[in-house]
Amino acid sequence: MTQPHKILCLAVFAAALLLLPLRASAQSGTVTDDGFLSSSAATQQVNLNGQGIVLIVSGSSATVGSAPVGTTKTYIKFQLLSSLPQNVAAANVAKATLKLYLSPGTNPSGAIAIYPITSAWTEATLTTSPPSVSSTAFATGIAVGKANSFLVIDVKQLVQEWLSGAGSGGLDNQGIALVAETSTTYAVFDSKESIITSHEPRLELVVGAFLDDHARGGGAALAGRAERRPDDSVDGEVEVCVVEDDDRVLAAELEMDVRERVGRGLEHLDPGLARAGERDH
Repeated sequence: MTQPHKILCLAVFAAALLLLPLRASAQSGTVTDDGFLSSSAATQQVNLNGQGIVLIVSGSSATVGSAPVGTTKTYIKFQLLSSLPQNVAAANVAKATLKLYLSPGTNPSGAIAIYPITSAWTEATLTTSPPSVSSTAFATGIAVGKANSFLVIDVKQLVQEWLSGAGSGGLDNQGIALVAETSTTYAVFDSKESIITSHEPRLELVVGAFLDDHARGGGAALAGRAERRPDDSVDGEVEVCVVEDDDRVLAAELEMDVRERVGRGLEHLDPGLARAGERDH
């Protein structure tokens, strides 16, 4: 094949690849229950039997001014299966992030950990008896960041375990507990009842990917860029970032998926041309 013909074929291939159906779609889990339990009676009153506008996480020595907050744990549960397309499996989850909004006018400090909840509960039952939680943390060392911003946490592995279920080696979805990691940790997040910012806890997911010939035959899980798991991270921490505006993140990531797929196709057909293209950038 002559070089002009080869270039033409590569161009046609790239254009056709860009027209392949993009099967990745953004989904969200609906928060159904959120609330907290505190060792301080005064702090617990703010919970309003699960109808309070904030969610508090604090260590035993945390204070607001000179007033002790008490040891306080927050519990959050998301409706998952009914929020997703039918027959979505753990392998279809390309990305899952938990977004918590640190309430304005507060002074967060310290770090928190996330534990899977292992028993049934509702926000109305968070009075004196906490639900059971796993003895193993899903994520630790999560710095709480600053007020009036989102705390964004990679929870892909946890969502995959929920979708697998306890019967298949995963976990039943009973939600998560946010626990203070130090005695002075203090963080206040908006709840689903918040009337100040309306930034309720959010579970955002990207499911699916390009459907190529191999996947159409049912022989492979849908592709997605590898995400670092909590147990692959340094000292058991997960990747955490604090952002204030990430509305364009998903669109940028999907565009990157397209570019990466085109690049792999070009390299397969003509490695030399693909490398030349890389040098042009």
